[in-house]
Amino acid sequence: LYSYSGLSDTDSAYMDLVLSGVDDKRDFHRDLDNTLKGMLPAEVITAPQDADIQIAVWVNRINFVEIERELVSAEMYGTMILARTEEPGEQLYMEIFIAKSAAQNIDNLIAGDGQLLESAIDECLAEIAKLMSASLRRMLNQGVAGPTA
Repeated sequence: LYSYSGLSDTDSAYMDLVLSGVDDKRDFHRDLDNTLKGMLPAEVITAPQDADIQIAVWVNRINFVEIERELVSAEMYGTMILARTEEPGEQLYMEIFIAKSAAQNIDNLIAGDGQLLESAIDECLAEIAKLMSASLRRMLNQGVAGPTA
């Protein structure tokens, strides 16, 4: 799930250590799904058996990029797939979204129990969910999609 660009081997090892603790308490795929549902109008969310479309979302990758010396930004890649339930043979719609966190000093990100690192990931999660929500709303407004599950 994680990758690093431009970080030293030592910084990457520290990031791995901190992220293993974050992984123990978080499920980013579920968090993305819940955040997205919270952004959608209640009337478009329904039980799976009543939905016009099914939606699956997940976090593909979180890449930590050294922007400049000691400054690191998180980049999150998320995917949303939509399938019409009344037309099972129809082609799936897939869209990939990218979000970036503000760059922060790597020493601050990995200090303590990784709360700043987790906050950077949460910043990306919120942005990805916002982008997905906007895409779904656009489809709803264009009549492309109906109630979702």
